[in-house]
Formats: sequence, structure tokens, C-alpha cells
Amino acid sequence: MRLEQIDILHFQGIKALSLPLDQATTLIGENAWGRRSFLNALDRVMGPQGVEAVFEEADFYQGTDQLQLSLTFVERQGGHWRRLRYRPLRQLMWGQSDGHMRIRLCWQARLGQGSRLFFADAKGQPLEAEQCQRLARHLLALHPLLRLGFPEPEHLAKTPWLKTLLDAPEQFKEQALEEGLASVKAVLARYFSEEAPKVPRSRFAIARQPVNWQAIRTLEQVITQSSRQTRMALLGLFGVMMVQEGDKPLARLARPLLLLDMPEARLHPVMLATFWSLVSQLPLGRLLLTQSAELLGAQDLMAIRRLVRRQGELRCFRLKQLLREDDYRRIGFHLRVNRPSSLFARCWLLVEGETEIWLMSELAHLAGVHLAAEGIKVIDFAQCGLKPLLHLARDLGIGVHVLCDGDEAGDRYADKVRGTLGNQAEASLTQLPALDIEHFFFEEGYGALFRHLAHWHGHGEPSSIIRTAISRLSKPEVALRIAEEAGKRGKEGVPVLLRRLFSQLRQAALASAPKG
Repeated sequence: MRLEQIDILHFQGIKALSLPLDQATTLIGENAWGRRSFLNALDRVMGPQGVEAVFEEADFYQGTDQLQLSLTFVERQGGHWRRLRYRPLRQLMWGQSDGHMRIRLCWQARLGQGSRLFFADAKGQPLEAEQCQRLARHLLALHPLLRLGFPEPEHLAKTPWLKTLLDAPEQFKEQALEEGLASVKAVLARYFSEEAPKVPRSRFAIARQPVNWQAIRTLEQVITQSSRQTRMALLGLFGVMMVQEGDKPLARLARPLLLLDMPEARLHPVMLATFWSLVSQLPLGRLLLTQSAELLGAQDLMAIRRLVRRQGELRCFRLKQLLREDDYRRIGFHLRVNRPSSLFARCWLLVEGETEIWLMSELAHLAGVHLAAEGIKVIDFAQCGLKPLLHLARDLGIGVHVLCDGDEAGDRYADKVRGTLGNQAEASLTQLPALDIEHFFFEEGYGALFRHLAHWHGHGEPSSIIRTAISRLSKPEVALRIAEEAGKRGKEGVPVLLRRLFSQLRQAALASAPKG
């Protein structure tokens, strides 16, 4: 079985959270989303305390006197529930329409009245179970929590060698390094030994997970062929596993949930790729918390969860709209490879091409809106396609605004926005009252600049002057010249329409920002 869902109600800084999990799930969110409370909740019920978990006054969400945590497990494949290891738990399992059996374990506590442990049915109602604690202990022994990553201070206090490794690596002896890595190898051997044969990734998998860090390297290769610096980093990352194994050895048939909390900390990207190539080979459930755009690109798009705080309640966003295979490829290349930080943004400004990319950031700055600081990302959509980006932004809870030309193609783009976003379309769409961005600026007082760039003397049609300027330079170069001229004019050099657009972007970004 594997952990399918985590539900948290009124625990520490989390008012409510319902988090669905895949076999490998990635969580992203801004600093205030409740990461520490979430990790504490997992550690409390899946860590060493587990069945004997005790909840104190500080664990209750502000102003509440009751909390509840629940874990729902599901079988990986139909029929796994019949395996001998799950025999004691069969009476507590229940099925759903997908044909898979599930089991739910809950902790409930009242302030000053202690806590209660129970198994629940599909509706969350308690099930009668003799020896509930023994059965819960059996379930958690089969599916414990195993944290990987650089250790917390409490782990360092128990392991002087690990503290020396991280704080004074130059003093760490080679013999201690070899012994430590040998211990890591022994702990991991039980999982690597069951590794399934490697098969080529399908084109669909590549499109959804465009960055491939799944190097075909064994732990033995890393230990014997890597530099001392890399080997020390790996020992630090896997050190917590050894500490837990020493405190409470895992059961022989245990299949832990690997919790990776910001593994990119202290790691150069090359070392991170080496570490991830090992982790990805472990046939275990995985829960990754990261702020690394590069590491995010190595995760399945469908397995990403974006968490946003709303008045204490955590909203979980995920891609729900199934896209065409070609759309995954376009998103994979256009966003996740070339703009890997896009999924961390609060709001997207979708524009047609490179000209707008060069202009928007500078013009927004002149208008008093700093896009990067506001969490706004400018993305050109013409090569990727507008519709899949709109679906992705909507499902992930990212604010979106589309800027398009006033020509026939712009009309089609505007229709797609209205068809996809419905009632929110008008607040998320700005269509230029001109054929394109160059004609718009020509009409907004930049005609003299275009004449200068075109070396144009006398009268002429704006379209002819613009075409000549672009042929002499290029569209991106003309955009840079416009931005330069706007900088000389200051805020008044930004057309009113664009100033209004930047104000709307700021409001959309604020709406997507965490709120306590």
C-alpha cells in the first residue's frame, strides 16, 4: 500500500488541509504556507511517537480546542490487500469504485482531554476495532516516515559525527567517511535490491517530466568514483536515515514514505543531480518539498501540488485538466525547461512574442510595479499555445492576464480567453486598440521615434514607417529602443492602457499571495 491522502484539521499553523498524494508527489508554496506545521504533523503521527502521539496546547490552531489528523492508505495494485502482511488489517479496509482497497487511520484530540486513535470508514466515521493500537502500530511499522535531507538540529545533537561533517568538513576523517557510506549502502541495499528493470521512458513521460536526472548510476559507483566533496554531501543527506535506523530499526517488510525537505539546501546543482539520481531509483513512495526550479523540472507535472494559504486554510492546487500529449510537450519545453521558475509565480502575464517580453518589465518598472518582486512572470504564448497555459494557470491557482494584439489573430486569442475563463475573462484580458504593439506605441506618441529608427523623412503611412524601422533593425531591437525612450520620459511614457494593465496584474498577484 501507499499513502494516498493526508488530512489536517486545526493543527498548529494549519486551519485545514486535504492533500492528495501520488506515488511521488512534489509540494511547492511560498514561505508562509505552513511548511513547519505540516512537517510536524507528519512527524507526530508517522514518526517515532506514532501510536503514542501526544498533543499539547501549542498544537491546537489558534482559538480552537479540537484537532484531527488522518492518513489514508491505498493498495498500489488491485489484490495487494490480500498479501500476508496486511492480513491483520483486512477487517478495517474498504473499497471504492476504482477497485482498490483503502484503510484510514485517525488521531483526534481535545484541549485538556487527551487524544483518541481510531480507524475510519470512507465517510470518516469510526470503525469498531479490537486492539486498535496494536493494529495501528502494525500499519505504521509497514509504512513509516523516513526523512532524507540535511538533518534538523535535534539530530545533530545526537550525532556528533554528523555535526562535524556539516560544520567542519575539513576535519572529517576519510576512514569515518568510508564507514559512514558503507552504513548508508547497507541501509539502502534492501530497496535497491528490489529495483525493477529499467525501461526507456515513453514520449508522454518525457513531456510531463522534461528534465531527466534519472542517471543510471549505482550507489557503488557514486561511492567509489565521486569526489570527496560529493561523497560527504551524500553522507550528510542520507545521514538522517542512519540516525532513524539506529533509534528504531525499520521492519523487514517496511516500505517507508521518503520525505525530502528542501534537499537542494547546501548542494551545488551537480551534486543535487547525483543525489536525485539515487533517490529516484528507490522503489518507495516519495514526498518532496522544494524551492528549486531545476529540481521541479525533474518531477511529473501531474504530481505537483501548489499550496496557498487563505486565512489559515491551505488550498491545494493541482493540474486537473487532462491536456493533449502535444500540449504537455509544449509546456515541458516552453515553461519547465526554458522558464523553470514559472510555476512558483503568483501571476502570469501572457503576451504574444519577444517584443512584449522586452517591453513589459521595463514599462512596469516605470509605472511603479516591479514584476519580479510582485511574483509576476511574463511569458510569451504564441509558440506554446494559449489554451494549455490558461488551463495550467487556472488549475494551479496562478493568476493570469493575457495581452494580445488587435488584429485577426488577437481576436482569436481573445475568444480563447473568454471560452476558457468564462466570467473571469474580461478581468483577465487586455486587447490592444491597434494591429500590434508597434502600431500601438506609434499611436501613443512614439511616432517620432519610429521615423528616426526608419530614417524616414516627410509623411508616410504608419505601417510603412514601422516596417522600415523593423527591417533596418529587428522587432526585438525596436522594442529595446521603445523601452529606452520610455525611460527618458518616465511614468508618463507608459501608455494609460498599460498602466491600467500593470495595476490589474498587481491585484491578481496579491489575490494569489499567501494570507495569514
